[in-house]
Order: sequence, then structure tokens, then C-alpha cells
Amino acid sequence: MGNGTEPELSLVLTPRASQDGSIDALSFSLTIRNLHYKAGDFLCTYARRDNIHPSSRLQHFLQGTPATIRDDEGTVPFELVGEGNVKDVHVTREILGDIVFSSKVRALESHDPSHDGRALRRDHGGIIGAGSYFLPRFHADQDYNISVAWDLGACPEATRAVCSFGEGPLPVQATGKGDTLLNCAFAVGPLGSFPEDPPQHGAQEGFGRTYWLGELPHNLDAVKDYVTKIFPDMSAHFNDEEGRYRAFLRRVPLGFGAVSLESSSIIAYDEDVIKVHDWELIRLLNGTMVSTWVQMTQEDDGRENDWFTHGLSYLFTVYLPFRFKQQGPDYFRATVNAFLSAYYTNPLVFKSLSELDSPESSQEWYFASAKTSRAFVYMLKMDAYLRRAAKLRGEDVERPLDELVRDLCIRRKNGEKIQRAHWIEGIADWLGREEAEGHFQAMLQNGGQVNELHDMLSSFGNKYGPQLVEQEGLEFGFDKRSLEDGVISGVVKGSRAAEAGLQNGDQVAKYSRPEACEVECSARFKLTIERDGERLDIVYRPRSREEREPSLLGMTPVERVDKLESETLVTRVEDMIRNVYRGSHIKMSYLATLNRAIQDL
Repeated sequence: MGNGTEPELSLVLTPRASQDGSIDALSFSLTIRNLHYKAGDFLCTYARRDNIHPSSRLQHFLQGTPATIRDDEGTVPFELVGEGNVKDVHVTREILGDIVFSSKVRALESHDPSHDGRALRRDHGGIIGAGSYFLPRFHADQDYNISVAWDLGACPEATRAVCSFGEGPLPVQATGKGDTLLNCAFAVGPLGSFPEDPPQHGAQEGFGRTYWLGELPHNLDAVKDYVTKIFPDMSAHFNDEEGRYRAFLRRVPLGFGAVSLESSSIIAYDEDVIKVHDWELIRLLNGTMVSTWVQMTQEDDGRENDWFTHGLSYLFTVYLPFRFKQQGPDYFRATVNAFLSAYYTNPLVFKSLSELDSPESSQEWYFASAKTSRAFVYMLKMDAYLRRAAKLRGEDVERPLDELVRDLCIRRKNGEKIQRAHWIEGIADWLGREEAEGHFQAMLQNGGQVNELHDMLSSFGNKYGPQLVEQEGLEFGFDKRSLEDGVISGVVKGSRAAEAGLQNGDQVAKYSRPEACEVECSARFKLTIERDGERLDIVYRPRSREEREPSLLGMTPVERVDKLESETLVTRVEDMIRNVYRGSHIKMSYLATLNRAIQDL
């Protein structure tokens, strides 16, 4: 397979509208040029790229709507090879000329309960989703010139069509691998956007945009300009001034979260998003944006390096909104406290990452947060250590960790395979090989070492004596899978959930966002359940049995200012956490902070 000309992938998408004018399906054709296939050659894999989503299915091959494959001679016969839901497509004769893969996908209904963040879903007359939901995956290591175009002939006049690479319907160009389109967002319909006017076709990118369908809730509407405002500074931070980023907001039946994609993200929200504080919205918008830059290749043995993305997306969500003057010092303080307290009240705080990769059913609530927060603590420490090392050497490098991250991201963008050895090498340049390896292994394997009191004090210094605050450990008190199964199971005797009246066998009708309880000790978790024909509300605080004074996270801006003025401001950003684990209670510092010293962040 192959010849001397650069291979091309040309995607044309044709939305289909229902009788009421709303778009409910996509037909697509993918043309492959400048590649030669002989009989028996692998063409593509047609299924999900991973096994994370239980809803994964071969929509076309296994549901009676087969795709068609054609070349210059006509229909190309093929066979499916593989077990389960993942099938490799092999052509059974030689390909002559271009090869065209065509099929059609129907979007999920807006009320479909699927938790797949990449699913192609209907929303207010349009659809938004990721390519991995419906496109085939070609050779991942092959380089391609890619184009994406739309045929809007069957759509209402006001229809707009956008993908991660740009706005249609005219073709937009990109370069990438055989799986690049799978990691691409697609949106079509009566799209709103900020900025409101579409960019001129073919114009230089270098900007951030936000898209949505329908009318945004008031708090999301208030931050719809965040991506555009922070993008110039953030792209410069990663030395990617000519880059692009698009955020796609869509309504779902239940949930508030995001999926990071190629220079873009899909952010899902439900009707309860109106209760979400503006800082939480900024954290999600900022974190998913950072995640599109801070990526690391998996190891040769298949081990993922998601600690790199998790830790840095949290770290730069603390730093960058404040550094780039999009948020004030109260945001910085509340965010670093929220992330640290989420980790130190997590019951899996002492588990190694290998143990967190295969949690027991009763611990599924906690393992994702424990992994992400531990990576954040590690990055926070490395930032402090590298700054200190630069000062001791007399080096004129203000933020060594930022320089290291920037270098790795640029090298990866230029095609280099960046793995953990490159990271450790960069840390070792400042701390030495033994210390760099030691800190990294402590983060991976020795869970307790990343948060022991003496370790935290050696990281951030004990000169300023931050105050200690006692907080209870996080406990939801029943199996997380109950929310997906719709039936409560695994209720822990004596837990806050049990004390609130939750029982095994209760039917789940509705529930609030559990993630909010991880970062806020006073947050309530609400379950609406049905029992013996009666509907009941079960309400409790997963991190506190007692009513607590509200933290800054729950205050209005005016109240936050009043509290800030009444507190003693500390002069150093190294006033971080002191932690002592005492059974189910955790003593931790309260970061009181900030004056001009924090401007160096």
C-alpha cells in the first residue's frame, strides 16, 4: 500500500432534516486518495476506539444499514475481521483509483440518557457530536492531508455547519493522522456563536470561538465570551499563536462535563446548570481548553500518560485565569482550595495509581477524582521545586515548569513522540535524575508520600504557618453504578446516605451532580427516588454531617469581597496545604491569600 504522493482524506457531510426542519441525521462520504490497496489489505476499523463507553456499537455494519465502499471500478467487496464490537475492514480485491467510504448515521434524540460525551446528539434543531461516534478509523500512523466540507442543500436557510478545523460549508483544510477526524467535533443547525459573525473563509485562525444550539442558560450565557477573551494569552502561553480552539455547548438530559478533542471540546450541560457557580463554569471551560494542548503519547507498552494532562489542566486552571486577568484573586484562592480539599478528603488518597486503575464497585465514586487531583498535587509541587531550583542557581527563568511544558507541547505538535522519559529528563535538568525519578514514582506508586505532612511542608515551606481546618472525608454511601442501573444498591450502613433514609432497592428518578460535592464541603447531594409508589427526596452532604459556614465558592461576588477584606492577606503563594490524616477526618490548611506576590503566577 502507498505511493509517492501525500495521501488525502476528503470528508463531505450531508445533514438530513426531518419534516419540522430540525436536523436528525448525517450522510457522509470519505474519499481516500493517493493510497493503493491490494486484495486482503486492511482499510479501516469501524467502531469505537476504546472500550470505555458501554453504549459502543457498530451502528452501520451490525444494524442493517451497511456502509458502501466504492472505487473507480464500482462497488468494492470487503470482509469484517475481529471479535466483539470492534471490526477491521479488509478489502477483498485490488482498489483502482480513489476509494470512497459512504454511510449514514442517525443522531441520538435529545432525551436519550446515553452518557457518551462524544455521541452525535440532537439539540434545538441541530446536532453536535464527535467523529469517533460515526466515522471509520484509518491507519493511525499514516499522515494525511484532510479536508472537510458540508452539503447543506437539504437544510433550512439559516443552517450553519462547523467542525474543529473551521466553519463550512466550503472545504476547510488540515493535516493529521488516520484517526484525526475521530477526534474532531462536528456541529450543524441553527447555531449561535461568540463572536456572532462567522469568520471569513480561509482567514488565518489564531482565535477561540464558542458555539451552541438554542438559548443558553443565563450563567452560561454570561461566560460565552471566556474562550475568545483568554485564547490569545493562552495560545501564546503554549507558543501556538496561530492555533485555533472551538468550544461546542450542548444540552443533555443529565450531566455537566466536557470532552476534549482536536483543538476543540464538547461541553454538556443539563437544566440544573443554572445552579452551577460561575467559577465552576470557568474551571470546566479553562480545563478542557488546556487539555487540548497538554497531551502526551502513551508508552510503548500501552500505558497511558493521562497524569500529564490531568495534572497540568488543573494547575493551569488555577493559574491562568488569574494570570491573564480573566478572574480575580478570590477565584485563585477558591480554586486551589477546592482542588486540594477534593484530594485530601478523598478516601483513596493513599492508593497507588495502579490500584486506582481497577477500583472496587464501592470506590468507583472516588478513583477518577483521586487520580486527577494527585496529578495536580504533583504538578503543584514540581512547579514550586523548579522555581526554587532556578532561584538557587541564579537562573533568569521565572517559571521553569512552564518552559518545560511549552517545549514538550511544541515538540509533540511537530510530530515527535513525547513520553514520560522526556518529562523526567526535563525535571532532572533542574532537580537531578534521582530526585526527579523519586518524585515521579512517589506520585505513581506511593500514594501516601504525595500528601504526608512533612512532604507538603518541604514542598511549600512552613515559615508562614497556614491555618489548619478539619474537614470530613468524602462518602457517597452507595454504589455509583446505581445511578446508571436506576436501582440503589450497596448502601453503606451508618453512612450519611443511610442516615438520610436511602435504602437498597429504591428506584432512581433523578439526582444532582455528584462532582459538585467533591470540591465543596457544604454541597448537598440530592436523590429523587421512588419507593412503594411514593416519590421521595433524599438529601445529604457527602462531605459533612453538620451545617458548615459557607466557603467562598458559595458566596455572591459582593459577599466574597466583604470576606476578603476581613481576612489577613498572606504574602506568599507557597502558603499551601498542611495535611494530617486522622481516620475519616482530614486537617488541612485554608489558603487565606493574595497580594501582589501572587502576580508572579
